[in-house]
Amino acid sequence: MRETWKSVVGYEGHYEVSSSGRVRSLDRQVQSRNRWGPITLRWPGKILVLLENQQGYYKVLLSKNGKTTNKLVSALVAEAFIGPRPEGLLVLHTDGDAKNNRAANLRYGTQKDNMQDSIKHGTRPKGRAHKCAKLTEKQVRTIRASSETNVALAAQFGVDPSTVRLARIGHNWAHI
Repeated sequence: MRETWKSVVGYEGHYEVSSSGRVRSLDRQVQSRNRWGPITLRWPGKILVLLENQQGYYKVLLSKNGKTTNKLVSALVAEAFIGPRPEGLLVLHTDGDAKNNRAANLRYGTQKDNMQDSIKHGTRPKGRAHKCAKLTEKQVRTIRASSETNVALAAQFGVDPSTVRLARIGHNWAHI
C-alpha cells in the first residue's frame, strides 16, 4: 500500500503524519536577527526520530510557537486518518503491537476492548510479570495446597489475607 501523508491536527503547516506511522516536519522559514539586522533562516523538513515511552509506545516531540509537546504517534495517526477521537475512547492497536502505528492497524475502542485485546494477544502481564504481584508462583501453589487459614498464610507470606483468598480461589493467578 502506498504511504500517504496528512497534516498533524493542530500543527498544520508544521508537521505531517503518514499512513505508515511516520512523522515529519515541513520545510519552514524562521525570522531572526543577527548583528546586521533581520535575517530569514531556512529549516529543511525531516523525518522525526521516534522515541519510546516507558509503556513501549512511540512518541515524538512537536514544537509550535516556542512550545514543545510530547505526542503519541498512534494518536497522531488515528486523528489524521480515522478522525477525531470520541470522548472516553482509546486508540487501540488491532495486532497488539504498540509499535505498529500504521493507520490500518489502529482503531478507537473502550478500555474493556483494550483489556480483551491484551488477553487475545497475550500481552497482558500475568503472575510475577504484573506490576502489582505480591506472591510468586511457588507461593500460590503452596497456598492452594495448604489447609491453613488465609490469615495464617497471609502472615507467613507477608501479604493481606484477601490476597491469599483471591489466589486460593483462582480469581488472581488463574493461569496456574
